[in-house]
Amino acid sequence: MNRALFILLFSFFQLLLNGQTLLERGDVAIVGVNANNGSCGGSGGEDLVSFVFFKDLTTNAEFIVTDNGYERITPATNTWGGSEGTVRFKYTGFNTISKGTILQFRFPSVGNNYFCLTPGYQAWSFDNLATANINLNSDGDQLYVLTNGIWVNSSTNNSTFDGEVLYGLTTSNWCTSAVCDSRNRSRLHSDVADCFNFKPTNPSNFLLYAGPFSPTTKLGWLQRLNHPLNWNSYSNCNAYNSANILDDIE
Repeated sequence: MNRALFILLFSFFQLLLNGQTLLERGDVAIVGVNANNGSCGGSGGEDLVSFVFFKDLTTNAEFIVTDNGYERITPATNTWGGSEGTVRFKYTGFNTISKGTILQFRFPSVGNNYFCLTPGYQAWSFDNLATANINLNSDGDQLYVLTNGIWVNSSTNNSTFDGEVLYGLTTSNWCTSAVCDSRNRSRLHSDVADCFNFKPTNPSNFLLYAGPFSPTTKLGWLQRLNHPLNWNSYSNCNAYNSANILDDIE
């Protein structure tokens, strides 16, 4: 057996032994964004973002979150910005996180004090793959969820990622201009252009899903989450935090 095949088989069987969750498009969505929690007791620039996964998360499940814009400099290059944050999230707990559980994370503006606020599921590691933190701008920004690839950061905003794009959200609008060279602008990645992204009707720093919570299929949930009329926007973090009591999804 040649060495390359041995390494491939070893990695495969190690993955089976670990029972690591493999995420695909349709397995994750964002259900809430507080892009400025600093006025509500958080550290300056702190953000709160809530995710839902439609697949159980087991130990060592991981994904990447970035607020770098897609094709920020030049269209049709499949590159990303590099001056904002890109962080690998890895679940290190032993309790399986059941699909439909709402996971709220705190994103600090500086340092590596990322934290999962959801009780019972707070064991995570966070690996910063860029030079800055994820820090949503108050004049609009974007978030992408990525997996199964390598991020190569570029300080000139020509970063590359060779994996899968799972989900995208903008707090304002997706950029369609010839030039999108701004930290708060991003093109919509084609992989998530159908029902794996969200854009609000009106830009807001405080966005929360407020549509139906009755049981439905995964596709049904994605369609609900994709519809702007199922979301509320708020004028400040106090109003958002007061409303941010989301039920788990079935």
